[in-house]
Amino acid sequence: MAFTVPIFREGTLVFTPDALDMPLDDLRPVLLGLGRVLQLMLLDGIRLSADMVSDAWLVALTGGRVDLGALMPIVDQALQTSLEDATATCPLEGFEDDLKAYGDEVRRRFADRMQIIRNGMAAKTRFSEKVIALTPAQLRALPVRPNPLTVDAALAPLRFPADSHGVQDVLRAVLEDAETRRRFAFHVFGGQLPQPGSVGVTLHDHHRVYADCASGAHLPRLEDAGQMRQAVLDSAPATAGAAADFYVIPRRQQAYSHAEIKTLVEQNDILQTCRLVTLGRGAAVNVPVIRRCPTCGELTSREGDLDSCKMSYCQCGQDFCHKCLLRVANQEEHMAHFGGECEMAPRQTIDLPEGVERQRTVTCPRCHRSATVSANRRQVTCRGCSRTIDTRAE
Repeated sequence: MAFTVPIFREGTLVFTPDALDMPLDDLRPVLLGLGRVLQLMLLDGIRLSADMVSDAWLVALTGGRVDLGALMPIVDQALQTSLEDATATCPLEGFEDDLKAYGDEVRRRFADRMQIIRNGMAAKTRFSEKVIALTPAQLRALPVRPNPLTVDAALAPLRFPADSHGVQDVLRAVLEDAETRRRFAFHVFGGQLPQPGSVGVTLHDHHRVYADCASGAHLPRLEDAGQMRQAVLDSAPATAGAAADFYVIPRRQQAYSHAEIKTLVEQNDILQTCRLVTLGRGAAVNVPVIRRCPTCGELTSREGDLDSCKMSYCQCGQDFCHKCLLRVANQEEHMAHFGGECEMAPRQTIDLPEGVERQRTVTCPRCHRSATVSANRRQVTCRGCSRTIDTRAE
């Protein structure tokens, strides 16, 4: 049996959207085999890396709730938007119904595939009953090595100035605490660790930690561990759900399905082509109406809300300036920034997977069907109405 699409994300045990559309009979041998391998690992004490499985995956494995927000966030976001977005992001051939039913079907298919893995884990041995009775917490303790977000991993992306040895020592001591380390990494890096040495650090005299729109990090010039820890906790909101478990999956090593790539390309086009507006009756002039949240990466639009101030609110709970993209940690910082002057951040771009940087989304002006094509293509034939589209006119 040959697969033409990936079943799992590279390096993880999370299904891709394409795997939910594949016939279950074709997947069954692979999923049963995976379950048997997990059983053997449990019995032999072989441990997985923590970036391969999440708590949400283990809950689904034991027959619990399928949390799409943690397991398939792009699909979950599409299911909260429209049926058209849902079918484009996670196509299920032959299934047609309303948005709620579509979401239920996605969860059902995910659960069915997890059940087959669970059946493989229950293969007949004298330990089968004990293995199948394990809870998610017990599974987390048995097969998974400690979370790889070590202190060294959290500090590796940062490129400090030459005169900052005292700040580095204090920050290292502060990040020994696991909760502080998770909050710091999610707040500064947005949920994925950049490449080592790729984030320049600027020291300032304010008790605040934040990232700027140029992928730099700003840290307080503090050499007292107590003050530094308080600055980190005050700046980085407590994360909930999937964000609380920071798994180190570098962006360039993560596999994307065709549907996810299509979504990322479309979002990139939106950020590059959305209209310029004036916010707050002149507080911010010629600013893109749609911005990408500097914390979670979701698109935030100001359409229908142009009279409010330049500060925007993302569904993830992060407040940020729509003009300069500065993140604020509390109401005091919000009030201090919204009335002041700041620099205009350029239009944002999405760090697309390798090999798709030169792709773009083209929409047919007749039937409004979209397609992802090479940026070098001059013409493309619409699959919906067979019209020839001049991509240069897009």
